[in-house]
Amino acid sequence: MYNLLLNAKITTKAFSKIHLNWGIVMKKSTKQMIKWASIAVLTAILGVGIGTGHSDVQASKTTSSKIPVQLLAINDIHGGLQTTGKFVMDQTTVNNAGGLARLGGYLDQSQQQFAQKNPGGVTVRLQSGDMVGASPANSALLDDGPTLAALKAMKIQVGVLGNHEFDHGIDQYLAETQGKTPSTANLKNQLQVQAINDYPFANTKMKMLIANVIDKATNKIPTGYRPYTIQKVVDKKTKQSVRVGYIGILNTNLPGIAKNYKLLDEATTIAKYDRVLRAKRASKPSLSWGI
Repeated sequence: MYNLLLNAKITTKAFSKIHLNWGIVMKKSTKQMIKWASIAVLTAILGVGIGTGHSDVQASKTTSSKIPVQLLAINDIHGGLQTTGKFVMDQTTVNNAGGLARLGGYLDQSQQQFAQKNPGGVTVRLQSGDMVGASPANSALLDDGPTLAALKAMKIQVGVLGNHEFDHGIDQYLAETQGKTPSTANLKNQLQVQAINDYPFANTKMKMLIANVIDKATNKIPTGYRPYTIQKVVDKKTKQSVRVGYIGILNTNLPGIAKNYKLLDEATTIAKYDRVLRAKRASKPSLSWGI
C-alpha cells in the first residue's frame, strides 16, 4: 500500500477550480502490499472563506484568490518504529527503507518544500489507520505507546481507525491516544505490566474519526469518536481561510469486526456526511477524495 502526498490549490472565482499534484512519500514492501487486509479512508471536503478571516463568509463571485493546502497522509505503520526493508520503485531499488524517524524527516522535507513554493501555504498531516497492531516488540511490549508518541512528534492532526486499531479494543486505543494508561488486566508478565504502568503515554491530540462503524450495543458511533471534523486553516501570508472537512471511513470487508459492530456502506456514509458538511458552512465544498 502506498502513502500518498497530495497538494491541492483552490482557486475561487465564479467557479472553483482544483489543481492537484500527486506524489509518493513511501511505499511498503511488496509482500506487505499484497497481504494488507483493509483500507481506512479519509475523505476530505474543502470549501473556501475569503476576506475577513471568518470561515463562514462566502467568497464573492468577482474575487480571485488561491489558498495552497497540502495534505500529507500516512498509513499502515504497525508500530514500525525502526523497521526497515527493501523496495523497488521506478526501477530503482532502495535498501534500508522505512523507520519512523526517516518518515518524519520526509514529512518535514515535503512541508518545507511546499512552504518554499507556496509562501503562507498550509500543510495538514493525517493518518489513515493501522498505526498499531501486529507491531514489533519495541512498540508492542508497551502496548504501542512509543508509536503514539512518534505520531505526536510527527504532528499528525487527524486520524481514522484501521482494522488493527480493534486488536485491543477501540476504547482502549482512543484512551491511549489521549495519554491514558491502558488496562493490563489480561497480561501475565508482571515486568510488562510494570513497564506499561510506568510508561508516559502521550496525548497525541489527534481528532479520531469513524463514520461507518456502529456499536451494536448502543446503535451509535463508538463513544469518543466522531464521524467527521471540520478544520479551519489560514493562509499565513494573506490571512484568507479554508475550511477542510474530513470523514473517517473503514473498509466493510472485515467480518471479524462485525461481531460487535455494524459496518455501514462506505459510499452511502460518505454521501450522508458530505451533505452534512455542505450544510454546516456557507462556502460550497470544492473537492472530495479518499486517502
